[in-house]
Amino acid sequence: MTGPFGASGTVEQDPPRAGMSAGLGPGGQAGDGSQLSASEEASRLAQRAVARHPWLPEAMLLVRLAMLAGAGAAVRLLAVPRPAEALVAFAVVTAMLSARSYRATSPRAPRQPRPAGAWQPGEQPPPGVPAATIEAATRILAQLPRPWQRAWLRVAPCTDAVRHGQCRTAFASTAGGAMMQVVVGEHIAARPADAAFVIAHEARHPAGWARHLSLVAFGARMAAWLAAGWAVPWPWLPVALAAVQVAWTAACWVIEVGCDIGGARVAGREAALGFFAHRRALASEPRPGPAWKRRARRVLIHVAVPVAHPPFRLRAAIIRALVPASRPA
Repeated sequence: MTGPFGASGTVEQDPPRAGMSAGLGPGGQAGDGSQLSASEEASRLAQRAVARHPWLPEAMLLVRLAMLAGAGAAVRLLAVPRPAEALVAFAVVTAMLSARSYRATSPRAPRQPRPAGAWQPGEQPPPGVPAATIEAATRILAQLPRPWQRAWLRVAPCTDAVRHGQCRTAFASTAGGAMMQVVVGEHIAARPADAAFVIAHEARHPAGWARHLSLVAFGARMAAWLAAGWAVPWPWLPVALAAVQVAWTAACWVIEVGCDIGGARVAGREAALGFFAHRRALASEPRPGPAWKRRARRVLIHVAVPVAHPPFRLRAAIIRALVPASRPA
């Protein structure tokens, strides 16, 4: 989770992967010929940048975190805080950042323009999506957890059959006005059981306790890097920052496992287990590009994110232990 619900999906990475928005035609226009909004154009440019440089989100996140720790260390040169002062500063900054995130993701926030290619139950199904996937999406999106009342579903098309991108990922984001957007990659949508579990999983990220923990954990991590830079002397600062990252990872794992359990109870235990098995198979496939680049990026991800999702085998074991084998709800 690089930010609230920022690609907090069922795949290995947090940041949204690259991929053009569904329904976009040449020349930066939507499929119906309407011009892209400024926000959609900015999002598209960002997606292209990530497509060219997949390591960019993690690098930018590390820069932000390092700047926070550096700012705290600069303040320490002027005044060394007592533990109570550092704790109060941490709590205040956490509350401020969390409140800002709550406002930005609140159902009362201004509703965003409908994304090109977005679909809602009751409309004409997107082309190429199996009917069973549409049936599952209709059923699941009709049971959205509070506070969301409706959702858009967008299928991200495959734009690179070798490197792939957003077409193999999924994430949910808030769209304002009690609306949610669930983005599912084309390859996930092509497997109805996988799609049912993924949609049910993702719809739980911006809702209920998962939403609250995500927003507070996001603010707390940022505040902790700032407070650690201020309160912890240099020889121990890397240890303190590593502890912050471990705590962040624990929060992410709790959220992911909770969404896994909720998604499995809606879509069925076998759908969840089948998805995990398929993802393990994909992970074993040979990947393009030099091996050193993949290893370097893996190190970068583990430092910046770090591992926001538990291993698939652990997730599958938890589902087997806590979700009974029964028909979907």
